[in-house]
Amino acid sequence: AKKGFEVTGVDISKTAIDMFVDLAKNKNLNVTAMLGDIEDFYFDKQYDIILSNSVLHFLEREKIIKVIKKIKDSTKRNGLNVIEVFTINNSFKNYPYLFKNTELKTYYNDWKILRYNEYKTGWEKHGKGDKLHKHEVAYVIARKI
Repeated sequence: AKKGFEVTGVDISKTAIDMFVDLAKNKNLNVTAMLGDIEDFYFDKQYDIILSNSVLHFLEREKIIKVIKKIKDSTKRNGLNVIEVFTINNSFKNYPYLFKNTELKTYYNDWKILRYNEYKTGWEKHGKGDKLHKHEVAYVIARKI
């Protein structure tokens, strides 16, 4: 939004949406915020960039396939998808689905993959009672051709 892009944020968490809106307001940025579940979200237009950060591993595999198709179909030609997910190497296994090594990349075999990586994050903590931990993640940046 700061660079003139039209930005739409979607999250199932009202807290996350409120934080997104507050951050935009504090920076005088015009954004659209929508409370919703990615499984049911209807993309009513095509986007230049769709970013999904640490979302898909919260879904069952069958739903992941449908959501990735929906994301890809809602991306303009020459547009980008930036997707990050947890992998099977993650120390926490309590997610509906953890991506196999290189699996995320295979969903974009029909696109130009600009960057792909699997790595361990730095130490992080979420919330008051959480312990320091790391995640094993995969990310892809791909261009629709």
